[in-house]
Amino acid sequence: MWVTWDESTNQSRDPHNAMNEPKTTTFNPIGPQIPTIDPQFPTTDPKNPTIDPQVPPIDPKIPIIDPKIPIIDPKIPPLACWWLSPDSSFSKLILQRGHGLGRPALGSRCHVLLEPPKSNGDGQWDPQILGTAEGRWSLALDSCLETMAAGERSLLLPSGSGSAMTVTLGSFTPPPPFWIDTVDRWPLVLALKGRATALYGTGALIPATRAFSIALRHAIMAAGPPPLPPCKAGPKADLHAGLALCQLRLGLPAEAAANAGKALALKPGHVKARYRRALAAAAMLDWDMAAEDLGEVLRVEPGNRAARREMGRVRAAIRERDAGMARGLGRLFA
Repeated sequence: MWVTWDESTNQSRDPHNAMNEPKTTTFNPIGPQIPTIDPQFPTTDPKNPTIDPQVPPIDPKIPIIDPKIPIIDPKIPPLACWWLSPDSSFSKLILQRGHGLGRPALGSRCHVLLEPPKSNGDGQWDPQILGTAEGRWSLALDSCLETMAAGERSLLLPSGSGSAMTVTLGSFTPPPPFWIDTVDRWPLVLALKGRATALYGTGALIPATRAFSIALRHAIMAAGPPPLPPCKAGPKADLHAGLALCQLRLGLPAEAAANAGKALALKPGHVKARYRRALAAAAMLDWDMAAEDLGEVLRVEPGNRAARREMGRVRAAIRERDAGMARGLGRLFA
């Protein structure tokens, strides 16, 4: 049964009430060939009727489905046949393989045919510039296009949705070369940083998270090798701190702690990054690290009420932990 996705659903949550999504596993390719449900390909191999021995092996970089799982009904393929993206943001089922080794990347202009569910081939070709998506479906489409070759036709299923869309990638322009002068790329980093901050301000956590990630990918190429000058180290640290905040709100404390640590490596005096790393450590029950970071925040900003309130909670947890250890040792040596 197909269910439509409600775009009004808010995925943002409080760090004390983190979002929990079901975890699924990915399927790894076993052999050089993949099953196909395209009726244009003959099935002449008697041992494995879903593989044509005359079709050359596909590029191993293309995500494919598990060859061990047969495809029963090409119209409504079972979920076990879908390839799950590494970040679990979408699933994809290849209907027709593309050609060539090139893939779209950030900044590529793609010519895409979108066919909504239960459409009778009445989709339309639209231009899509990778890196500009904001909605849930647009973000999934952006990520899916980065895995597609020219001419590929696939079913796209965003995580949490029950309806799939058919996506055909006609052509795309190559991404901007990474060797262009950093002076031309850095203003784009600052513009993306402002856009990510604005998205977070509106409560769009998932689009803001992706926007911060895209800005960081551009910043890595634009800033150059370390050590970075302060004019570039500061904005890059802000990007890591902003991404850490989004990940905290999404219930990803380990990732948030890692990004806050990167921000502090670039700018040791970044108070917000240190406070967010303390929150992430507390969420992972690392009370000592949380107390250390909160103590540093209060040393710089003694009037920070949020840090003082969190410090009280962390100290209470430490006292409870130590008391529990003392009781356990007392029973051990009694």
